[in-house]
Amino acid sequence: MLDQDFVLTATVMVEAEWVLKSRYRMDRSQRAAVLTMIVDLPHAVDIPQNTHWALARMMEGADFADMMHVAAAKGVSSFATFDKSVAGDVGTDSPVPIETLA
Repeated sequence: MLDQDFVLTATVMVEAEWVLKSRYRMDRSQRAAVLTMIVDLPHAVDIPQNTHWALARMMEGADFADMMHVAAAKGVSSFATFDKSVAGDVGTDSPVPIETLA
């Protein structure tokens, strides 16, 4: 186990999920389990506040990268996107309102 702090930013989480999916061919539940284990390590720092929310949305079928972008959008009045599916994927408990631009 790591006994020193390590940075776990939104971009690191998105890249890790992509590697687990594309390189290791893990299914959605396996990826969520691995990422949850990493997020819950005691020395992880700079974790976006809503990372567990993003993982839960991924388990419901949402794209993890999209949900991490929303999760990392703190202190904003809304999250703007051209992707119409994001508004539906965030569910009713989105950390920020979604504004679809297209």
